[in-house]
Amino acid sequence: MNIRKACDLFLDYCRSSKNLSAHTLRAYEIDLNDFQRFVGARKGVTAIDKALLRNYLGHLKEEKGFKPTTIKRRLACLRVLFSWLEDEEHVAQTPLYRLNAKIALPHQLPRALTREEMGKLLTYWRLRLDLPPKAQVGPRHLASLRLTRDFTAFTGMIAAELLFATGMRVGELASVRPEDISPDGEVITIVGKGNRQRRVFVSRAELRTLVRTYLETRTERFPAAEAALVTPQGADASTQYLRQVITRGAKQAGIRRRITPHMIRHTAATMLLEEGLDIRYVQRLLGHQSIATTQRYTHVTDEVLQKLLGEKHPRGRVIGED
Repeated sequence: MNIRKACDLFLDYCRSSKNLSAHTLRAYEIDLNDFQRFVGARKGVTAIDKALLRNYLGHLKEEKGFKPTTIKRRLACLRVLFSWLEDEEHVAQTPLYRLNAKIALPHQLPRALTREEMGKLLTYWRLRLDLPPKAQVGPRHLASLRLTRDFTAFTGMIAAELLFATGMRVGELASVRPEDISPDGEVITIVGKGNRQRRVFVSRAELRTLVRTYLETRTERFPAAEAALVTPQGADASTQYLRQVITRGAKQAGIRRRITPHMIRHTAATMLLEEGLDIRYVQRLLGHQSIATTQRYTHVTDEVLQKLLGEKHPRGRVIGED
């Protein structure tokens, strides 16, 4: 079997049996097409060995100049492919077995919004929808929301609020259906990575009211829509659409750097830890399998602690320094 046929069969298997997201399937297809171009589409899968794989990784680094994160993703894709080929007995053993290919990733802390930036973003949507920026939303405001012509802003507000309130991924938010949200708006059941189901919670009463109002308005205007969040035309709000709405909204709110929905997820985790929430609860909220993944955020909060100690520690006053 040549590598082109192997990749086609593998992708068919992924589409039919693995319940992967469209984003993951596209990434697999891009990565495998690139590998085929390097080795040759007619190359037999049994002829692909460790030396060829090392040459490919070197090609990605030296000739294409890819970042370590991209190279690591390409390698992970090949591991899944050859593991499947081994299971299907197309190869006796995956050539990646004991492949010594350590890829050093740069130490990057999660990028979170500051409290000021998060406040600007949330306030922007409220002002755009003629809601009081700080006071509670009342019946008059809810009635106005149901009639709003700026449904983009309505969706943007609900999306930003839910991402911040629950720490969910934007892809998870895009896949939420109205039936996944409890009638009172407090509990949302989502399906995360690896098809794992978990529940997240909307703790603030005002946000629950806004979510219910949005769902009622969405159902009245677009009864055929399937997703909980929709576009002004009534189409299901895709991951890409929600990214665009959040990014544009942040720019219009006066935030100078580019903001993404994933940064709001990081912000929720970081601020919850800063407020003293146990890291195990944050792990559950975010859907991390390993607590080591959640511990990335403790480095961010350590930086905040270091800064606060520099500003607030009483030593200077104790010894009489100015």
